[in-house]
Amino acid sequence: MLLTVSFGRDDPGEAKPLSAGEWADFACWLENEEYAPEHLLAKDQRNILDHWASRPAPAPGKSTITAARVESLLARGMALGVSLERWERAGLWALTRSDSSYPERLKKRLRHRAPAVLFGCGNGSLVGTGGIAVVGSRNAGDDDLGFADSFGRRAAEQGYSVVSGAARGVDEHAMLASLRREGTVIGVVGDGLLRSATSQKYREHLARGNLVLVSPFQPEARFRAWRAMERNKYIYCLADAAVVACSKPSQGGTWNGAIEALRAEWVPVWLRSNRTGNSGNAELANRGGRWLPDRVGGLDVLFGADRESDPSGVEESDTLGDGDTSETVSGPADGETLTLYQEFLERVAGLTANGGVSQQEIADQLELTNSQVGAWVRRGLEEGQLIKQVRPVRYRRSSLFANGP
Repeated sequence: MLLTVSFGRDDPGEAKPLSAGEWADFACWLENEEYAPEHLLAKDQRNILDHWASRPAPAPGKSTITAARVESLLARGMALGVSLERWERAGLWALTRSDSSYPERLKKRLRHRAPAVLFGCGNGSLVGTGGIAVVGSRNAGDDDLGFADSFGRRAAEQGYSVVSGAARGVDEHAMLASLRREGTVIGVVGDGLLRSATSQKYREHLARGNLVLVSPFQPEARFRAWRAMERNKYIYCLADAAVVACSKPSQGGTWNGAIEALRAEWVPVWLRSNRTGNSGNAELANRGGRWLPDRVGGLDVLFGADRESDPSGVEESDTLGDGDTSETVSGPADGETLTLYQEFLERVAGLTANGGVSQQEIADQLELTNSQVGAWVRRGLEEGQLIKQVRPVRYRRSSLFANGP
């Protein structure tokens, strides 16, 4: 942290903290010379820096890591202490690349470009679990926002985390829709993590443990366009698949982030077919993106890197591509499905004899997918067969139908 993090107004030094790439170079040199970073804070600091300064002439671009610069950064102990105390009081924490809980997805996909320090707030165990990235414009239209809402809910119902950028527009809509359905969310903040962590819209979910906010930037960093652009790679690299709701052709963070992800092939990138005609998704499709089928059953279809994007073989049960927020689900096609549904209701009645249970608990106990349980729960609520309890959300069988269909 001394070498890579700016401490803002508490920072008395003028030396610029090392970038992720610079730190990777310096850390590799330390390892090759059989030093550990903590040795820099011991009595042999001077010997290490002299050794660094006397090394063979570095390649172009690495000479900026001078011994004097490193020494100046290491002298900021007081500033670090003041900043850490303030951040910890707000509930923030930090992970370094050497921590066991640092997300492996970042190390694997970004290698030396993975941030040396990752700041966060909330349930840190979520950071490495993956999920589906949902990205789009800050100034999206109602149709795109409706899609984000619908997709966020669907991801929660099927047990997948939403990974997004915590910005207004598509990102925020997808995140909050998932959270309202008791889903889990990984929000990558481009600026002001400290401010976001204390925001009313996130406070309850941070306390409940179904949200984590992370940032590779100093927690009090102000908005800068380059930070918003930089954080895009972390959204993709913390996910297992990505969905682009809308983008502007050849401009903006959404476009640039998608182009970078397609070139690096970090995850499958799916594109929503935009009906307003002003989206850059068509051009992203020409660059290697895949069209998101209008109808998708299980979202696990999005993770298959080798799977064709032709929707003809995809189960058509839930609408994802048209921004429909009604969440209607097709009813049973024949008597066999109805029988399974009735058996499901009877099993739920047994599970809820002594109180309500969550959708996840139903899925676990009955060994069903979240997608199937979600469909039958919604049907049960519409028919009055099930009753929904809130805070926390639980379901139980209605006493009016407890002894029969």
